[in-house]
Amino acid sequence: MVDDDAITFPDAPRAELDRALAELVDRAHEVMQTQGRLRALVKANRSVVSHLELPVVLRSIVEAAVDLVGAEYGALGVLSPSGGLEQFIHVGMTPEQVERIGHLPEGHGLLGALIDDPRPIRLERIADDPRSAGFPAEHPAMESFLGVPIRVRDSVFGNLYLTNHAGTGFSKDDEQLVGALAATAGFAIDNARLYAETESRRAWSAAASEISATLLAGEPDDALSELVAGVTRLTRATLTCVLMSQGFASAEILSRWADIVGPEVAASSEPMKINWPRVRDEETPEPATLVLRVEGPAALEIQHLSAVILERVNRFFGWQAIGRIALRQAPLRRRVPKKAPAPPDPAVAARIAESLPGIEDEARRQAIGRLGAAIKRK
Repeated sequence: MVDDDAITFPDAPRAELDRALAELVDRAHEVMQTQGRLRALVKANRSVVSHLELPVVLRSIVEAAVDLVGAEYGALGVLSPSGGLEQFIHVGMTPEQVERIGHLPEGHGLLGALIDDPRPIRLERIADDPRSAGFPAEHPAMESFLGVPIRVRDSVFGNLYLTNHAGTGFSKDDEQLVGALAATAGFAIDNARLYAETESRRAWSAAASEISATLLAGEPDDALSELVAGVTRLTRATLTCVLMSQGFASAEILSRWADIVGPEVAASSEPMKINWPRVRDEETPEPATLVLRVEGPAALEIQHLSAVILERVNRFFGWQAIGRIALRQAPLRRRVPKKAPAPPDPAVAARIAESLPGIEDEARRQAIGRLGAAIKRK
């Protein structure tokens, strides 16, 4: 045998061996990618459930989703009781870009399609879909799109929107991963709501204990002052947190808009949402912004009536809940509002209000009376 003779194999078995080795390498790569994505999902889930304050939870959900699938831009739209979006938490755009764009999305086009039919939407090119409503002039370019609903218990809380995948587009695996993250996000949001309610009860319980201690000390005047101060502080802070997390204020204003501002104003305007500022511990919250949808010709008149509308809305709340009004020119939707809950018993509310003679502000006294009657009813 000559030393430099090559060792050869039959062509057919060698080709089969090469193909088997190539498949084995491909499968190994797939397993490694799957393991990496599962680790990324676990990391994303951990970041979402590690917070309790609702605004922080919402932003962490968007950031985790963007990192999970390699998107350039991400957003979470919170559904409004009146339709459209009440909040829009976005990631990826600079403050300068946001300022140039102007108002944030309200739930039209593809965003509205996901609201109307809460099932995942995955597109390679947004512009090719007939449901797309286009973008404002200063909006960054967006190509691929993935939208997934977030459910809290049996209701859709909002939607996750992701655009501009780092690769060729969002895959079915991306959709499944974001869907799994959305399920975890629903639990995290529910926990944040429960936390806000628990903090509210704790604050009211502490205030009640302080008032009881003052009464037992035999100083009724001090007790009344303590009651007024405690209710004022709690309605400014704790109640704001509850309204902000549950959306009660938006639903209440929507269902009673004509009663609050009068039929003339209600005929050419309707509330879209309330933008609540972020509330931090031990801080008195700033008043919120009420966003109104107005018909084009009536916009100037509504703007002139802003001070009157503010006064009427805050009188309805019984405290300075709203600090400014923002107008959005668009046709009124005239949607039939959901049936409003039955109001508290007026007689009970009146008795409670009469028992607080030390509160000189009549609107505040009546608001506390309604609050007490509602609590007593429950």
